[in-house]
Amino acid sequence: MRQAMLAVVVLSAAVLVSVTTAGASSSSGRNGRVLFSETYQYAYGSGFLYAINPNGSGRVLISGNAVNGSWSPDGKRILFESARKGDLDLWTINADGSFPKELTFSVGIDQDGAYSPDGSQIAFESNRNNPSGMDIFVMNADGTSPKRLTDAQGFNGDPA
Repeated sequence: MRQAMLAVVVLSAAVLVSVTTAGASSSSGRNGRVLFSETYQYAYGSGFLYAINPNGSGRVLISGNAVNGSWSPDGKRILFESARKGDLDLWTINADGSFPKELTFSVGIDQDGAYSPDGSQIAFESNRNNPSGMDIFVMNADGTSPKRLTDAQGFNGDPA
């Protein structure tokens, strides 16, 4: 009886996490589509970025060599990570997969980007000035004027 009850609790939690994740991903782009990465574990920016409808239909490849995508607030562009030029940098691409544009060019890791609510800026984490950790930066949405916000001894990350 206890094992059956535990199985129901675990299954309920898994369903809740799945629904919450899908809802958060699809609503942030205001276009109803969900972005997801298909990759191998520890692929370091190599993988495939797809968009799909919340009901599972309409799967479309957005880009190869792309992971961890997020919609711009207007749903017209996608911010993602890629190591296509050697180290992990932030890129954008049109929602239809056209016109990829590299935004960061520093040596080191630039990752986990997040658009500001109005889409004018991007916050991200980077080790460009901190080889032993990560700091938070903000830049214009076109990649210009990066500014370091933190000076960590270790890890400052996951800006939103």
